[in-house]
Amino acid sequence: MIKFLLAAMGMSARGILMAGQEPNPSGAASGSGGDCSREIFIEVEVEAAGVVFEVNERYASWNVDSSWDRGFFHIEFSNKNLVAAARALRPSTLRFGGSGNDYLLYNMPSNPDVCMSGHDSPRFGCMNATHWDKLYNLAEATETDFLFGVSFDKISAGVQGKGYRWNSSNAQDMMQYIVDSNQTIWGFELGNEVNNLGAKGSNITGADQAAAFVELAEVIEKFFPNQDTRPMIVGPDSGYYSPQPWLKGFLGNLSSHLSLYAVTHHVYPGVDTTNYNLPSTLDRIHDDIGWYPPIIDSLMPSSQVWAGENGPTGGGSDGTCGDNSACGTYATTLWYADELGLRARSGFSQHQRQDLLGGRYGLLGIDHDNEALGAHSHVAIHPDFWINFMWKRVMGAKVLNVTVANTNAEVRVYAHCGMPPSPNRIDSELGLVVINLSNTTESSIGVPGATALTGWSLTPGRDGVFGSKIDMNGVELLDLIQEPGQVPEDVPVAGGVKKNWSLP
Repeated sequence: MIKFLLAAMGMSARGILMAGQEPNPSGAASGSGGDCSREIFIEVEVEAAGVVFEVNERYASWNVDSSWDRGFFHIEFSNKNLVAAARALRPSTLRFGGSGNDYLLYNMPSNPDVCMSGHDSPRFGCMNATHWDKLYNLAEATETDFLFGVSFDKISAGVQGKGYRWNSSNAQDMMQYIVDSNQTIWGFELGNEVNNLGAKGSNITGADQAAAFVELAEVIEKFFPNQDTRPMIVGPDSGYYSPQPWLKGFLGNLSSHLSLYAVTHHVYPGVDTTNYNLPSTLDRIHDDIGWYPPIIDSLMPSSQVWAGENGPTGGGSDGTCGDNSACGTYATTLWYADELGLRARSGFSQHQRQDLLGGRYGLLGIDHDNEALGAHSHVAIHPDFWINFMWKRVMGAKVLNVTVANTNAEVRVYAHCGMPPSPNRIDSELGLVVINLSNTTESSIGVPGATALTGWSLTPGRDGVFGSKIDMNGVELLDLIQEPGQVPEDVPVAGGVKKNWSLP
């Protein structure tokens, strides 16, 4: 039997569809890809013509922002409701970064007075060992890889400009604590959107950040001498300001010294209540896809291409996402599902969602306008959480080349094969996402040879497309965690069975 996730997305948009086929009786190995050349029909024929790429098992991952204006210093990471929600999204990579990352000092036992010096900046922050341990334990409790963003000290970098020499001493304090505590770190980054300093008049260059990465690699080798267990290096986490020349300068100066595990860039396409269901909005990332992977293929071809920090729109200085905000509502599910599908098809190995919590664009919502979380506080579930949740249970790692026969920009189709990564997966080897943006055209889906299709229809909840509730097959999904046992591990609603599905 074929299994589908059908998500009707939006007040004036039609829907999204994810699909899965059970393993065939011949006993093909889990994750082998199954039959990757099937024809799939959505309204008209859609042909899946072979595997074009394979994403990481942790493809749909998430970030924790280190910024003061995302509530980092007021979040109790041991909160059991938070742990339960994050665990439901495993396997993932927890990337710790964000703007506040470069204004952070590490108050570790080897240097207890480091925070006494401080900086004259409202962004300045000090992370002690207790807060670090709770963040680290969140990754451990949720079986999540930990990617830690090290401070580049952008205050000093912006002042000194070209020729800036990164000081690694405080990073070494942190690594010493990690080693002494027998903690395991999957990888390190260095600096967050350093190129954006150019927008403020700094003449710092990509070559300067590359020099810092060379020193970072030396420091990592010092503290983690075993090459088999040594943390990976990822970066440079470039931002909006002249990213192409910056990335060329960074990779061009770095490539003779070391190769990164993954190269990262940050994108916020500006999704809001006025444009959330427009094809032109979802297509904005084509510009990024057009220049970003080719530079990596040319200058560092062995590295993976990652979306390092991507959200529906920038959170702004107060985390509210600005005017006409759709953050935290049902409306952004269209973008998120399409973003995951399109980047996978375009050769991105991993997608780091900004963010898990903190700011209204999070997968989860927390107290005090998303800027604080107590040890026993409730945690809200935003609709985008369920896109990640279902992606992990429906979509495999092998990306298929799908063609829509009638070439309709309002119908977007993505297909994967192989077993989905979640331990609570739908037992399937073929996954399909169909997004229908049209307010007038109904589309249907059928698979040749399938006598029945099992599907899950996600529709706006009782508060509408700009509300925070979401229904699955007419059943309202959990939107507030008051006890950790409330968070489901399995798909919470039984799939409907039909021979053909229509997007609502």
